[in-house]
Amino acid sequence: MSAWSGWVRVCGRRERGTSLALFRIAIGAILLVNCARLLTPGILHPLFTPVAEGGFSVAAEAHPLVGLLGGHTTALTFGLAWAAVALSAALLVGFGGRITALLLLQTLVALHSLPNDLGGGYDRLLSNGVFFLVLGDGAATLSVDCRRRTGGWKSDRLVAAWPRYLMVLQLVVMYVVTGLGKTGAGWHPPYDGLYHAMLLVAYARWELGWLGDVYPLLQALTVVTWWWEVTFAVLGVWFAARQGWLGGRLERIAGRWDLRWPYLGIGVGMHLTLLVFMNVGPFSAASLAFYAAFVEPWEWPS
Repeated sequence: MSAWSGWVRVCGRRERGTSLALFRIAIGAILLVNCARLLTPGILHPLFTPVAEGGFSVAAEAHPLVGLLGGHTTALTFGLAWAAVALSAALLVGFGGRITALLLLQTLVALHSLPNDLGGGYDRLLSNGVFFLVLGDGAATLSVDCRRRTGGWKSDRLVAAWPRYLMVLQLVVMYVVTGLGKTGAGWHPPYDGLYHAMLLVAYARWELGWLGDVYPLLQALTVVTWWWEVTFAVLGVWFAARQGWLGGRLERIAGRWDLRWPYLGIGVGMHLTLLVFMNVGPFSAASLAFYAAFVEPWEWPS
């Protein structure tokens, strides 16, 4: 009963919606840019359109929503793409709340079921981010909905805290599993994993022939990256302790040592490096958006 009571208290905890709103704005902006790019020539058609209509997409396992909307056609493909753009913009400005997030999530899942093996892990990260905005009220403040409801852009309206806790768990699991999955030779002596990854033609954003001149630095960063990822669970434990879930003693220790800044600071540096030197889609931007979940709503400037 004690464990159940604690679970009920956690699920019933409410807080200001600032952290969730900032996450909504970031995810909305990322999705708006990402979905708008689909409409550039040579992407949506032919990659997403069916073979019968001149495209390359077989869509053997298209989402059931595609069938409900009349089947995989060029018209439906473009309709889903434009709907994703419009709903991403609505999410960005905070119009429609959870309904907008739900419609956007279904649109994205249906749209990304059309091309053949196109996309990456960042698609799932973005979809999960939208799902958290279905669970939590990301438009409680800093939104058009807030403006219509209160006459101002900011509100102290309380929202459920547990969707933000799930966002923290998402990030912890993602980093730890990614680190444990780095079992190749490059992540062990001579620690040349980053050196070779940055030279891959599929991901290199620029000509990086000078990387050999900073090879020792890349070796050190390889070690730091691996240990940072596999120990990211420590930050998850710190977060749980700070919320008071692990007892008063650990809560006091967590209050004395703020582990967010070393862990999140390294993460910011790592993702900014990826953005500058490697083309890995919106992965870095989406990951950084989740960092808002580690900041308590009362810590943001009012």
